[in-house]
Amino acid sequence: FYNSNAEADPSCRAEALWKRSNMWSPRRGHGALVVKNNTIYVIGGRSREFTRMDDARLVGGIQDHRVETMRDHPTTREETLLKNDIWVSEDGLGRQWRLLTPGCKDPQEDVLLQTEVWSRNINDPNVPKSIGSISAKCTKSTDCYGQAECRALTESSDNKVCVCPIFSVREHHAVAVQHRYFVDDNNNSTFTEDYMYVVGGFTSVRQSFCADSSCGSATNEYRLAMDDAWVSNDG
Repeated sequence: FYNSNAEADPSCRAEALWKRSNMWSPRRGHGALVVKNNTIYVIGGRSREFTRMDDARLVGGIQDHRVETMRDHPTTREETLLKNDIWVSEDGLGRQWRLLTPGCKDPQEDVLLQTEVWSRNINDPNVPKSIGSISAKCTKSTDCYGQAECRALTESSDNKVCVCPIFSVREHHAVAVQHRYFVDDNNNSTFTEDYMYVVGGFTSVRQSFCADSSCGSATNEYRLAMDDAWVSNDG
């Protein structure tokens, strides 16, 4: 179709080109909310990241080199990743989006404590000395991806790992918004505030062990059902 504003409207450009920087990647199992002023939120889910799968992980079916195309159409299998990023559109139409937070790659604290260890206390093999996978070791928060923070999770260890301060990556979670009403006695007026909730869903955890260390990657993780609830009222 013809549109004189085609250059300004990203929906009129090739999908693989404009979705990379303009909005959330294609996904399923995500949460979506509409709050006041028709503001739309998209939260987490399983995403197609436009990242081509490494050749070493392909078994059969690929000969010679990949076929590159002018329009960037995928010619090989692509990654799908669980996400906990949050996107918002405030134009009421969903045309323009901005990233509120990229989220994290590392799990939230309680998931780390339950499922991942990379070294154990020699005196008590049932009590982890330090938590997390080797790839998540850090010295400062800038070593971590996105919103994750570098923390020591046990008092007996100086070792630190990346920890997600918000909900872990997940899919098929429930989202809801609650409009709360408050009375300002000083001005004799009523005002509202939106509380957004993320509840449950499925995340992935590494439960493969190489000796006393957690190992593995996003390709061989295990599904874990969550029963946690998170709330935010800062928009």
